Amino acid sequence: MSNNWVTRIYEDRSGRLWIGTNGGLDRLDTANGAFIHYRHNPQDAGSLSSNAITALFEDRNGDLWVGTASGLNRLDRSTGRFSHFLPDPADPQSVGHNYVFCIREDHAGVLWVAIGSWLSSFDRGAGRFTHFSFHSEESGSQSVEGVTSMYEDRDGVLWLGTVESGLLKLDSERKKFIRYAREPGNSNGLPDNLVSAVFEDAEGVLWVGTENGLSRFVRKPAAFVNYRHEARNPQSLPDSPITSVLADSKGFLWIAGAGKLNRLDRRTGELTVYRHNPKDRHSLPSNPIFSIREDRSGTLWLGTYGGGLNRMDRETGRFVAYRHEPKRPGSLSSDLVLSLLEDRHGALWVGTQGGGLNRLDPVTGRFASWRNGPKDPHSLSHDNVIAMFEDRAGFLWLGTLDGLNRFDPRTEQFEIYRHNSQDPRSLSHNKVNAIWEDRHGTLWIGTENGLNQVDRSRGSFTSFTRKNGLPDNRIQSILEDDQGYLWLVTNNGLSRFHPQMGTVRNYSESDGLPGKSIGRGCRTQSGEMIFGSNNGLTAFYPDRLSPNPYVPPVVLTDFYLFNRPVHPGANSPLRKPVWATDSLTLTHSQSIFSLEFAALSYAAPERIGWRASSRTGTRWTTGGAWPPIPAFPLEDTFSGSRHPIMTGYGTRRAPLSPSGSCRHGGRHGGSAAWPDSALGAWRSQPTGLA
Repeated sequence: MSNNWVTRIYEDRSGRLWIGTNGGLDRLDTANGAFIHYRHNPQDAGSLSSNAITALFEDRNGDLWVGTASGLNRLDRSTGRFSHFLPDPADPQSVGHNYVFCIREDHAGVLWVAIGSWLSSFDRGAGRFTHFSFHSEESGSQSVEGVTSMYEDRDGVLWLGTVESGLLKLDSERKKFIRYAREPGNSNGLPDNLVSAVFEDAEGVLWVGTENGLSRFVRKPAAFVNYRHEARNPQSLPDSPITSVLADSKGFLWIAGAGKLNRLDRRTGELTVYRHNPKDRHSLPSNPIFSIREDRSGTLWLGTYGGGLNRMDRETGRFVAYRHEPKRPGSLSSDLVLSLLEDRHGALWVGTQGGGLNRLDPVTGRFASWRNGPKDPHSLSHDNVIAMFEDRAGFLWLGTLDGLNRFDPRTEQFEIYRHNSQDPRSLSHNKVNAIWEDRHGTLWIGTENGLNQVDRSRGSFTSFTRKNGLPDNRIQSILEDDQGYLWLVTNNGLSRFHPQMGTVRNYSESDGLPGKSIGRGCRTQSGEMIFGSNNGLTAFYPDRLSPNPYVPPVVLTDFYLFNRPVHPGANSPLRKPVWATDSLTLTHSQSIFSLEFAALSYAAPERIGWRASSRTGTRWTTGGAWPPIPAFPLEDTFSGSRHPIMTGYGTRRAPLSPSGSCRHGGRHGGSAAWPDSALGAWRSQPTGLA
């Protein structure tokens, strides 16, 4: 070679290998292993302009472009001579600098060259360069300085990595730059402004290499929009956990926390904050607000944990508190308010902790209350009323710490449903967190141990838990969207549940949620759903959540006999690595073996689903994402491992085909298989994997 310092390696479309070095350009003759050298010769105007090779690229016409530390070169392969493109101070359309960083050709055939501090497009017919700049509000017009890498994505967008300006996006019409730069304090932003590499994978995810690590950039608009507290922005959300959210009839969004109530005008972005003032008895109480309701007159009611029930005068911003007064009959039975409900007649119902159920008489301001009577089986089952719902027949359904209650306001009688460990059709857990009646009149109950569908005619329940695909058994909230899907808030993300089919689609942090734990939410008049959490607000439109259509390819990665890895060799059943093996024959003494495999998806690998089949059986198992854990004991199935143990006998042929799919409706498809494997006949345990 011309020099031992290799700077670039490039294979052209004819298969020739070009080696760029610090001492010239070499072409490898694969027939004899010899190198053909191209070097700078000061006495030859058709030689390379410099021996320091910095970039290599073959365009669609078959021309080889060579970037050097002293200009751009084009090789005429028929003559072996180079044309030079060098800076000319007198010509603004000449190349802008000597040092060439990179060369690319876009889908339209335009050649792009990053030279020194310039990004330029080159008109090969006229021999003219057009130089590009971007405009920053802070510093005015700037050249695109220090472009280190270029990449055109599948949509024709040109992405530029720079030395100091971060990542630049030049739209497909080549008219507008968008800059992505490091933002101090933003853990989800670009980690550094020096971007050295850009690449788009098969799923359309952009990978960005920086001086401070690798970043994954998902460019499609986020389905889940998260709003967080901003320390320097007084109009941002509170920095305390959000305990309740309400979208009112006038389009305002009410956001509650401890000692603070925020009214957000989403049309203008204006945020009005109501705070506790210890010197004003008509100010907001300092206690956490667990429930907000707007009645039919537009009055806002707040249920606080320790400050009783509060009515807000929206004109004056003053609050009137209804408190528990032990010596005053007809007062609120407890200041710990957990839930609020306005029924079809306009009556306000208040669920409390320790005080049971209350109903407010708006004329007298007095409360009627219903409490648990230990000796009365027809009284309220528990004095902690967590959730309330009025069904289409006018019954109130109450969720408590000790069972579900159906209350008839006309007869003031309670019917109680509790969990019975001896009855699989009973309520799945006595703590009831959420209640919802869907558009078909079916009642759904969210408990600490799954979702329950109520058969009111029989008084029985059908439960749905992690075994049915839920990410967690604790159901904290239930809402229904315009398509009739139920949205379930769990302790491990958000789930969309199909009431008729019983199918589940789960969403987690990898989909854009702010964390695993999400609080109660609300639904706006436009169908948008909004949930509060310890990390702010999350808003989304259910109909805009699209499934991931990508089917990741599945590859076999390792092979084990009796739980020990098998390597290719003369005395091994493997002649090649397992990923390159088309068929395999095992003897009767090699009856316990394991396969390890992986799905090649990087967008959200923890959400890959698996399954496998063999022609000796037709049963398939579908499950959730699997961690890469060691092989399971023989009696277990494949429902948790990418390293399943299989046991066989004899030498029957039994092809195995594991396949993987991205969740959220992604198609099953990508697979790895041994079409002619001679494997032992399967026992009943491991006939499928998911």
